[in-house]
Amino acid sequence: APRPSAPVVLLATMNGPRLRGLAKGLEGIATVRVTEHVFALASGLNVAPKRLPIVVIDLTAAPFDAAGLSALAPLLPVGTRIVLWGDTTRFTKAIDRLGRAGIAFVSCDANATSEEVAELCRVFVGG
Repeated sequence: APRPSAPVVLLATMNGPRLRGLAKGLEGIATVRVTEHVFALASGLNVAPKRLPIVVIDLTAAPFDAAGLSALAPLLPVGTRIVLWGDTTRFTKAIDRLGRAGIAFVSCDANATSEEVAELCRVFVGG
């Protein structure tokens, strides 16, 4: 189990295998929590007051659309780290809005494995 001060990774997906794979890849390093809609994701940012969570958005099975991602941008604290997992083409305007809000993000291909995304998260948490 992760230590009590372990970082939190908020995963926005409706894909069970991706969720299980990411949780396995981060076992003992971070707590993975799934979020089912955009405002649950925003409220989940308050779970670790000393450390901002990492947000992973599975664009292949996100529980919200591009408009939801756009609505999320102003709710995210500066310094939030986001991994966009999948084809970003449909999300271009939302991504532009994230950038204007000062939110840092990285993209990885839809074919990236859960382990590859977990490795990226481990780099973010220094683990």
